[in-house]
Amino acid sequence: LHRKVDNFLFDQRKNKLYILNLKNDRVIGLQIRNMNEKYYGAKYISYNIEKIYTDILKDLDGVMQVKDREKVNTLSLYFGIFECDFTSTFTIFEGPMDHLLYPKNSIAISGAGKNTDMFDDNPNARYFFDNDKIGKEIMHRKLSAKRTVFLWKKFFEISGIPTRKIKDFNDIIMYCYRNKSNG
Repeated sequence: LHRKVDNFLFDQRKNKLYILNLKNDRVIGLQIRNMNEKYYGAKYISYNIEKIYTDILKDLDGVMQVKDREKVNTLSLYFGIFECDFTSTFTIFEGPMDHLLYPKNSIAISGAGKNTDMFDDNPNARYFFDNDKIGKEIMHRKLSAKRTVFLWKKFFEISGIPTRKIKDFNDIIMYCYRNKSNG
């Protein structure tokens, strides 16, 4: 991630990591990761372009000047969508951190609740959701619809990595790094 440092800001005072969704070096969306272990609110909060203008910048006039605001609002929650080559194999992750860690063509949907149906008809799309209940449910639906998905159970069988330690792609990278493993 040190090569993608421009995609992050950190507020040390509030202990929050800001993951930026950039287009032409301009912030079009972001996700805030609360790093405080004792915080009981949402762990992640996503901001589309309109929410950035209204909630963070407090610039109601500025938001009205955003060209194609409705489209940008939708696209701003899909991290990496403007850099993705949809004519080649691409991976759709649940979270921006996984997308930023993945070395190839990918996007992230900033949470399991975001719509991915628009990618289903693209034969180059493959899905990689988290190893949790909702992620497995979404992947089961995608698999039932004959979409290409990452299979956690098969991965654990082949890799020998303990299942209890891995929730997402980020965890796989961290586990392999800490254990000097190729996974």
